Amino acid sequence: MPTTTFQGYNAQALTPDDNNDITIGGTSIDNLENGVCLYVGTGGDIQVTMLSGQIVTFSNVPNGSFMPIQIKKLWSSGTGASNILGLY
Repeated sequence: MPTTTFQGYNAQALTPDDNNDITIGGTSIDNLENGVCLYVGTGGDIQVTMLSGQIVTFSNVPNGSFMPIQIKKLWSSGTGASNILGLY
């Protein structure tokens, strides 16, 4: 199982989207080495596609949470949390 030490050096607001992967400066996350980690401002459920391709729902994520996971997609369906930042 590959692992990467990850610390964000930049951030962008993420809009949940069922149809498209996250892009960074117009570049698809699939073309980058790492996914993005999440900061969740307003808690709730979050459905994501992990960098590995696995789709996962995290339930009841609290306000102000940092999620040290690497994702390539933030789903609209299954996501009730808001004010989400992608750290990369």
